[in-house]
Amino acid sequence: MLTTNELLSLSRATVIRTQNPGVAALQAQLRIGHASASGLIVQLQREGILLSPFPGRAAGMHPDWRRIPVRSIQGDARLTHFERVVQLALFYFELAEEDSDAHSQIARPQVPWAGIHWKTVQQQFRSAWYGQQKLSLTEAALAFNAWLGTQGVEEALLEEARSAIRAGCLPYERQFRPVRDERERLDRLYVRMARFFRRGVREDFSHHSRVAEYFVGNDLAPHSEKASGFHGEHVVPCAVLRGVAFDCYAERWSVMDVAALMKQLLVVAYIPQEAKSLLDSGRHCLRDRMPDPEWDPLKGCIYASLHAKNIEVPFVAGYPCTCVH
Repeated sequence: MLTTNELLSLSRATVIRTQNPGVAALQAQLRIGHASASGLIVQLQREGILLSPFPGRAAGMHPDWRRIPVRSIQGDARLTHFERVVQLALFYFELAEEDSDAHSQIARPQVPWAGIHWKTVQQQFRSAWYGQQKLSLTEAALAFNAWLGTQGVEEALLEEARSAIRAGCLPYERQFRPVRDERERLDRLYVRMARFFRRGVREDFSHHSRVAEYFVGNDLAPHSEKASGFHGEHVVPCAVLRGVAFDCYAERWSVMDVAALMKQLLVVAYIPQEAKSLLDSGRHCLRDRMPDPEWDPLKGCIYASLHAKNIEVPFVAGYPCTCVH
């Protein structure tokens, strides 16, 4: 007989694997009764894996947990516009819940409309729509869409996008909830980073190679002990992290899958400045690549670059070396 926690863990794994959120499907997979399956579905809704009840929203997988093909929308003005509006509204909704603002290197590329400054957009969302007016996610997205009309965005495009924006916001819609727990705030940073990489596939953000360090700074990432004059080095270069994320989306990984992998790979080791020079210069520069082109992010040693340059590795607690020398 499985315990309650074991049954919940099994149901979680089953729903994520099958991508089927139905009570009947869970009953059949786990061979349990309807009441038990219903209770497990409710718990998975509370965890955010499945969509929780909300007016006008059908049951299903949360968008961040869906394993679906990620296709480029470059060249499609309508899809690009409404996705940008929805994702910016979601981005600032979460920041408002955390009472924080975005790093400029994260916010700037997400506001690609010509002549519109990211600071102005941030102020509108944080101070006006989520601040003074207390708008919902959908209301703020629609307000943003209308505001873009005052900034020179094509009127026909704005009008056409309204229904698509409502539909795009609905799966993410929820009650505003202040977030103060530091661990939860950190987890959300990884999810936002994974969403950014997904947009990179959709809209071509490929030139933003160092974005990982702007989402999760050195002080927040798992890191070795600091020492005076030492440099904080991402043991897996940020450009490699971006490439890994892009490859994962090509294989139908979900946002949450990618976020979990980034948590395992985004590690900072503090090394002497001369060791940094070894990595960043010479014929075999490892500033933006791993030494082995076939390096496997799921099995390969995250310290491979440091090993390749014979740099003494200041291992990070909980992130051991996995290779044999």
